[in-house]
Amino acid sequence: MIGLDLSDVALKEARKNLQEIEHPFKVSFEKGDAEDTPFEDDRFDLVVSSNTLHLIKNPVRMFNEIQRVLKPSGKFFISDLRRSLLGMFSKHIRASYSPREVKEMLRRSMLQKWKVKDYFFWLSILTKE
Repeated sequence: MIGLDLSDVALKEARKNLQEIEHPFKVSFEKGDAEDTPFEDDRFDLVVSSNTLHLIKNPVRMFNEIQRVLKPSGKFFISDLRRSLLGMFSKHIRASYSPREVKEMLRRSMLQKWKVKDYFFWLSILTKE
């Protein structure tokens, strides 16, 4: 497993948390940009992104990177806040996307076999079976 983040603070905290638990996995954390990842093509069986889509400057580039680094049989799962009326209380919800906006960005991307699930507070983008 490899965690990717642009924030040195987040990476430091992730490494600290990892040292505090016992686990059977090989885990590392790397500094990098989701729009231009430092990984080779066809590397991962699974790509997961949680609550970062609304922070990405160019989501289409992130979707393209996910497609590039996934193995041909790889899967992905992206989850993020969903824009709603609750945005009047939270800047993160105001900055998030509607399901319609996400679908339009996905159509412009190279990411294949996707489906969007729409929930009240969040949305998920996952591999279409």
